[in-house]
Amino acid sequence: MTAPGSASAARALRRRFYAYVVPDSPKSVRETLAIAQARIRHSGLDTHRIDSDCALLQRLIDETERLRPLGVGGNHGDLHTPDCGCSS
Repeated sequence: MTAPGSASAARALRRRFYAYVVPDSPKSVRETLAIAQARIRHSGLDTHRIDSDCALLQRLIDETERLRPLGVGGNHGDLHTPDCGCSS
C-alpha cells in the first residue's frame, strides 16, 4: 500500500480517474457494454484475455450504474440522479 501524500500515491490517483464525454445515455452505454461483455465471454479467446477484458467492461458497467442506478429486477424506476439521463 502506498503512503498518503507520497509521489506514488499521487501517480496512482492520477491514473485512477478519467472522464469520457459521450452523447449517449448511461442506459445505452450500459446495454452496449453488457452485450460486448457477453460476446467476449463466448468468443473463444485466451482465458486471461477474456477475464481481463470482461473485468474492464464490468468496471465501465459499474460506473454507468453509479450514474443511472438499477433497482430490483434491473429496473431504474425512480432512482434518479443528476446524470441518469431521464427527463424528470
